[in-house]
Amino acid sequence: MNYCKILYYRIRYHSVFSTLTNHLFFLVIGIFFAVLICFHWLFGFLFVGYLCFLWRRNKIIFICSFAVSLLSLISYGIWGLAERDITVPLEGTIIQIIKNEENERWVIKSEGIKIYAYVSSSENVHVGWKVKIDGTVENIDKNRVLFGFNYKEYLHYNHIHTIIKVREVNIISRKFHLFRIEEGTRNWINQHFEKESKSFLLALITGDDSDFDDSLQESLQRNGIVHLFAVSGLHITLLLSIINKILNKNTWTKKVAGKITLIVLFSYCIITRFTPSILRAGLVYVLSQVNMKYKLGLPSLDIHSIVFVVLMIINPYYLFRIGFVFSFLVSFTIVLTSPLIKNKNSITQILIISIFAQIITFPFVVNLNHEINILSPFTNIFAILYVSSILLPCSFITLIFPFLEPFYQGIVTFFIRCSFLFSNYLSWSISFRHLSWFIIFIYYALVYFIIKMYNKPTLRKWLQFVIVLFVLFLGQAKWFIQYGTIDFLDLYYGEAILIQEPYGKTTVLIDTGDGTNNVVSTYLLAQGIKKLDMLIITHAHDDHYKEASRIIEKVQTKRIITSQYNNCMDGYSQTEKVRTNDHITIGNLTFYVYHPDQFYADENDNSLVLYVEIGGLKYLLVGDLTTKQEHNIPALDVDVLKVGHHGSNASTSLAFIKKIKPEIAIIQTGRIKQFGFPSEELILRLQSFNIQIFRTDLEYSIRYVYHKKGGYFQTVKSS
Repeated sequence: MNYCKILYYRIRYHSVFSTLTNHLFFLVIGIFFAVLICFHWLFGFLFVGYLCFLWRRNKIIFICSFAVSLLSLISYGIWGLAERDITVPLEGTIIQIIKNEENERWVIKSEGIKIYAYVSSSENVHVGWKVKIDGTVENIDKNRVLFGFNYKEYLHYNHIHTIIKVREVNIISRKFHLFRIEEGTRNWINQHFEKESKSFLLALITGDDSDFDDSLQESLQRNGIVHLFAVSGLHITLLLSIINKILNKNTWTKKVAGKITLIVLFSYCIITRFTPSILRAGLVYVLSQVNMKYKLGLPSLDIHSIVFVVLMIINPYYLFRIGFVFSFLVSFTIVLTSPLIKNKNSITQILIISIFAQIITFPFVVNLNHEINILSPFTNIFAILYVSSILLPCSFITLIFPFLEPFYQGIVTFFIRCSFLFSNYLSWSISFRHLSWFIIFIYYALVYFIIKMYNKPTLRKWLQFVIVLFVLFLGQAKWFIQYGTIDFLDLYYGEAILIQEPYGKTTVLIDTGDGTNNVVSTYLLAQGIKKLDMLIITHAHDDHYKEASRIIEKVQTKRIITSQYNNCMDGYSQTEKVRTNDHITIGNLTFYVYHPDQFYADENDNSLVLYVEIGGLKYLLVGDLTTKQEHNIPALDVDVLKVGHHGSNASTSLAFIKKIKPEIAIIQTGRIKQFGFPSEELILRLQSFNIQIFRTDLEYSIRYVYHKKGGYFQTVKSS
């Protein structure tokens, strides 16, 4: 025992300890830059520059920062080494079961790696059971549309090695697993609660908001309060306060009370599957208790910094999880602003913290939602008070006493109605393009210098003026883009073509796809597109117009163009109808209509056929026109042919190719395998004329970039 005391005093009063106290945040910045090197090598220069700064400032801080950064990089490499080839059948232990209406998804751990296993029929299995599965190993692509959801990257950062579609399951053994507690909690909620009560309990207790309908999810995002449904420090604080009140009413010793608190805390971490934000909050609590007990004298910022360093050494991939980043950004914001708000009332404190949190999280919110609600700090006042004081406590109580559900349902309904009310009437949103890492770095550099120059009012005001101008520039960035683009999007099912003229003059969307995962509307928002000058729907098949209603809801749409024989958009007042020999002028673009001239029984042959010159090239866009009606198209001077019907053999005949003689063919194939697009015969026909072929099934989304001096094609896969 004496040796422990001696060791404690040596560490506590060592010069290294005293030097690092109040300076541990420098280690956080070092690790952040170091791990980002794995994301892009250019961050290496930033990391080296930062180390040089630390070397000149303090050698001890430099050594410690370099050491923990190196440990994080080693950990990053070790996690990457877990990858290996997967063969089926394989054996593994089920560590999570996620159910939905269509199928079940199991997370299976096998020989140190994790796998997603999709099971079409419901199987009577539980977490902890060892199973042998057979099926098909799926190929996982990165995002096929620029700024789209990168599923391959998501799986990688969550250490999911691959996906298997299961055909056969055999149970090998049945064992208990700690995560059965989480499974039991979910089953309890699913069995005893319905509708909104169930979705809110799952969100607030386990952090799973997948049961929220789209309209509620959108209202929460617009209000900037979706973070309240990510289990975090708010949940831990409430849980610990409830435990302390219960324990203080009994004659528990501090030692026993501490153990009970840790057991409850650990159990809740299991229920939330050690979500990074909960793990952060739990570790901060434990370290704060250690700090007080042993009188280490560590300030709150140092405690949060130690937790960050520990988590990044354990799993540096946390840095690529948005919940982890948000959790730490907000917690650091609260710590740093605490001196400014300690004498304020609770409402003022929430407002100030919300404003600062919005400033700090701005780039990440933009890249997540593509917009910022300027009024969200005011919405947060009500939301935080209501959730922390009423909704969250009642969630824990109702979980234990299900007979209170009618009362709980009323509380939930009131919150939902307020959320919709605020999103409709207390929302002032500004749209932004997707922000690059370079732009994000500039933004945070400006914020840093404003904080650095806080005590120099004149310089601080100038910097504030600069950052406001910078944000306004980001909001109107498209007006400064000197080149135009044509994007042929690679959709799972269907086609969509986006045309943007230089300097944001004209924006035209041709078709929308079927709406799978809202890819097109998300892409428009990520491009900072607030309005469409024109939406053209070539024909009334789902894979060409089904996302139109969502796009019109999200983006102001001035004109909608359909053929005379297409009534799928008749419900919109801005709809205009055209037919053969008409032309459509918008901005500097003129679309000439060469089909249809009458109604055809085959809806594909009712496709609008459009001829337009963009960026020095002449395009012929034929929708899904089949070979039966290609004779109606005259011999045009065509540079680029958008091949008909996704590359089906029922389109783009030999005679048609001979007639228009395109130099480039673009095939938007879709990715539904049973259709077999594109046809091998079609490819051979195009190749026989030495036509350059771009295919979305091979090259993902295809973009033509043009300016005054010409243009070039590029693809998402090669970029």
